[in-house]
Amino acid sequence: MLNFKSKLSNDNNIIHETAIIEKSVKLGENNYIGAYVVITGDVEIGNNNRFESHISIGAKAQHRNSNKSFGVKIGSNNNFREFLTIHSGIQNVTVIGNDNYFMNYCHIPHDAILGNHITIANSVQIGGHTIINDYCNLGLNSTVHQFSKLGEGSMLGMGCVVPKNRAIEPYTIYVGNPCVKLNDNHYLIKKNNIELFDLLELRKRYCADLIDINI
Repeated sequence: MLNFKSKLSNDNNIIHETAIIEKSVKLGENNYIGAYVVITGDVEIGNNNRFESHISIGAKAQHRNSNKSFGVKIGSNNNFREFLTIHSGIQNVTVIGNDNYFMNYCHIPHDAILGNHITIANSVQIGGHTIINDYCNLGLNSTVHQFSKLGEGSMLGMGCVVPKNRAIEPYTIYVGNPCVKLNDNHYLIKKNNIELFDLLELRKRYCADLIDINI
């Protein structure tokens, strides 16, 4: 195992002396790896990510049939806060894109696919095989059950519960347990300059994709 003191490596990565990074890990440049971070298995990490203390990445899935391990792929410019876990996929690679912000005590499960510009608040729990598209925002203590799909620009309120195999419409806000639609996400629609026609087309394509994957 590779173990560095808290100083620049040859790739300008700052790695705390207590962090554990297995030789199988592919690490990009300009990453910060905090105290007691553990990265194991087939993990690929891009550039300019920040991993705060006590994070576990690449461990085998919490699944009874977790004999296979397809690893984790993380993009660039992400921020991961304390006590977060990211598990290896059992059917496909667990994927996290770019420019995301994950607060503490979150769990990213096996076979999840997360896009870009996503914000996940404290203590959010996500089930396996979940797809979370770009610009989603998951509120404090929200829960997403397995095989669910969150459309681009959607938002979950605090404590919201998304049941198994549920699809959340793009640029909408959902609240409650089980979740119900509250409103369109007007703030993000305006911020991302989404015109009404483009929004309707986006939702139309989203529904068509759901039919293709049997959600």
